[in-house]
Amino acid sequence: MQFNRNTGRNPGFTLVELLTVIAIIGILVALIIPAVGKAKELAQRQKASSNLRQIAIGYLTFANQQERTRSIPNTGDNAITDIYQWAQFLAAEADLNDAALYYVDVDPLAATATLPRIIVRNNRETGAITVEPAWEDSPVGYEAFAGLSPGAPASTTPLIWTRGLRSDGTWDSETSPWEGAGGHIAFLDGHVEFFKNLKGENGQGVLIDYTTQAPTADIIKAANGSATIVRPSIGN
Repeated sequence: MQFNRNTGRNPGFTLVELLTVIAIIGILVALIIPAVGKAKELAQRQKASSNLRQIAIGYLTFANQQERTRSIPNTGDNAITDIYQWAQFLAAEADLNDAALYYVDVDPLAATATLPRIIVRNNRETGAITVEPAWEDSPVGYEAFAGLSPGAPASTTPLIWTRGLRSDGTWDSETSPWEGAGGHIAFLDGHVEFFKNLKGENGQGVLIDYTTQAPTADIIKAANGSATIVRPSIGN
């Protein structure tokens, strides 16, 4: 009779091997989680950029109707004084009625609010236009210019940008949707850029002064002197 002696190793993991596997898994998780977070942030920025581009195209559609250039008024009886009226104006004039375009997914205020789907309602029988309930109390993520000169340089004149931008070219960490990490600007020609701040590497500014053509970080200086900033009632 023959007896087989088990001279091989125990098929289970040793403590050292188990700790090694755990360490490798920890390293992989540490590498993967930031990458996933960055990919998610990039996707959110791209969505916000796409929304702003649609708004800019809607503005261009309105501004170039009837073979003449126009701007959103900021004087007279029909003066636009806040971002809600600004959006309502484009909803009526350019059929840009999707309220979701004006919200930012990462905005802490938007996360807890009831957001309307449209901006205005158009009664087809009477032609009357009424504002959607809750629109004027919603956390719109942007500010914009009213009263822009129709002849303003399209590629350097800001039209609409992320809420919370200060005159020094930085976004406020408490009021901006991206919590101070930067923001988007859509320009009159329809292109959109994301900036960490508007100071630039040399501190002189990444925008162009409308009057002097010199660099500036102050967005109000990048528009004609008669233009005014319209803002949301919350988040400022």
